Amino acid sequence: MHSFPFSLLGAKEAFAFVSLRPRKSLRRHAVVQCEVVAERGFRMLGKETLDLSEDGLSIRTKAIVEIGEPVFISLKLPVTGHWIDAEGEVVRASRARRVFDRYPCVAVKFTKMERTDRALLRGVLPGLPPPVPTRAPQPDYATTIRLLAMSNPAFRAA
Repeated sequence: MHSFPFSLLGAKEAFAFVSLRPRKSLRRHAVVQCEVVAERGFRMLGKETLDLSEDGLSIRTKAIVEIGEPVFISLKLPVTGHWIDAEGEVVRASRARRVFDRYPCVAVKFTKMERTDRALLRGVLPGLPPPVPTRAPQPDYATTIRLLAMSNPAFRAA
């Protein structure tokens, strides 16, 4: 939560902004061997994950990719060493232009995976640590204002 002086809005105490809702599934720091290949042109996009979750992964890459581009994924699971296959689509591409970006990377969302492979992936993730955050969480201004309004008797009466 981000602290902010409430006195700017007419009260003396301080309040904290509510952070935006967390991701659907927790990302885990997992540098593991993989092969992510673009469907179009069968270009190799990456051979090592940066992080991993039930819903997808991110890889370091210098390749130029488009959001929504379909990919094929082969992934060596951490701990077990078992290989699983999946299909996915690029949901984010970072060219490392922002201060907190360490290197160019691509985030891929899994779109198709066998149930047994998903179960194997789900089984190894709890033992892995989350990645170190590179930026502060974004505040959820709407929820913060709604909570402030509900806690103020003058707003409740209106």
